[in-house]
Amino acid sequence: MCLAVLNYAWTVRNKTINEEHTSISAAKWAVMVQPKKPPNIKTCYWDLPGKDIMKASTDGSSRDNPGRSGCGIIIRDDTARNIRGVQLKGLGITSSYMAECHGILNAAETAYKKGWPRLFSGCNYKLQ
Repeated sequence: MCLAVLNYAWTVRNKTINEEHTSISAAKWAVMVQPKKPPNIKTCYWDLPGKDIMKASTDGSSRDNPGRSGCGIIIRDDTARNIRGVQLKGLGITSSYMAECHGILNAAETAYKKGWPRLFSGCNYKLQ
């Protein structure tokens, strides 16, 4: 039954496009189109770290909580013009809080391995 409906809809669509040389509109099919809600855009600021301090911006997230998760970091120098490192990492199943923690720890580990003794790290996690 489902295949018959799809076949009919596809046949009508092709006939409409090929014979009438017009595109299908939502009004022709009597489909209610809801406009998408505009995104909530927030202003954010990135402050420069002090002299000779690397700044790591980290983020972690999970699909469901807990669920499949990952984290990412970007490390910039004190001028913010030079990106010194970028890392994305899948974490398996964990919470969003732990994903944020992994991001901060990965940034610290990277700074240690690269010989950067001073690192400022931040994340956007809010405890609720």
